[in-house]
Amino acid sequence: MTQSDTKPQLRKHMTLKTIVSVTRDWAIGAGNDLLIYNPQDMAYFKEHTTGDIVIMGWNTLCSLPSQKPLPKRRNVVLYDNVNFTQQMAAERGFEVVHSLDELFATLKTPDPAGLIETNTAWSIGGAMLYHTLLPYCEEALVTMNDVEMAAQADVFFPNLLENKDWELTHEIDGGRTKEGFTYAFQTYRNEIPRPW
Repeated sequence: MTQSDTKPQLRKHMTLKTIVSVTRDWAIGAGNDLLIYNPQDMAYFKEHTTGDIVIMGWNTLCSLPSQKPLPKRRNVVLYDNVNFTQQMAAERGFEVVHSLDELFATLKTPDPAGLIETNTAWSIGGAMLYHTLLPYCEEALVTMNDVEMAAQADVFFPNLLENKDWELTHEIDGGRTKEGFTYAFQTYRNEIPRPW
């Protein structure tokens, strides 16, 4: 066995994206829960992230049903508490990284389980992770719910319409929720993503 056989093969290029559901005032949640339950948004999220890498913070992991990894995706948790070890994460079906440098290095290596082969990773929350990774993302998929809920929210996504680096490039009408408000699926592009 040569030395190169023992090293993980690095991917040539990884694309980092983000996906989020927001209200018109860019609110995303309260009390570690979503503000809006929109089945069409859930289906949209699943359609775009299945088969890829999803990156989440600790609170998002805790908000998952039974705290189990999202199926058919490589689940990576960025969590600065080093007491949550790789072995502990693996027992629950996750990988854990404790810094941005470690995250970026991990994204460039193959799935240790050998199940997911992709060049796309998604930042899926919570709020701190969204803010941290947004400058590195090339694209943002935003479900824009046409309702204001800032008064009920305690976490927000950055307003991309006010960010000079981001441009709204595409929008599809999603219809109307059972609560009666309309929503749209928007695509934003980052003109100058930060290299990683």
